[in-house]
Amino acid sequence: MKDFKPVCHHCGGEIKYLNDLVVVSELLNPKPITYHDRCYVKNIKKLRGDLLGGPINTFKNTVLIILYILISIIFLFLNYVMGIIFLLVASVQIYFRLYSWFKYEKKYFS
Repeated sequence: MKDFKPVCHHCGGEIKYLNDLVVVSELLNPKPITYHDRCYVKNIKKLRGDLLGGPINTFKNTVLIILYILISIIFLFLNYVMGIIFLLVASVQIYFRLYSWFKYEKKYFS
């Protein structure tokens, strides 16, 4: 299991470096998909953009998760229903981020 490296969904090549790994969540797909950075930028992102799903293993996504949690805490005190909705959205994002970390990214550090 130490030699596990993710495979690019587009070209089928092994992703050898963490900087080259892009983990994408797609709309209505519970399992994130892995791509090389160059395959994602040249082929996938150009064709459909980030509308139907985007990279999960980015700094931007991590900041969004933190913002979702903060907003949901604020709304829990102001408007309970909106707080629950934001918390549900945050929990989906947290699930994808944790799944990406434990399934793919953590392997590069061992």
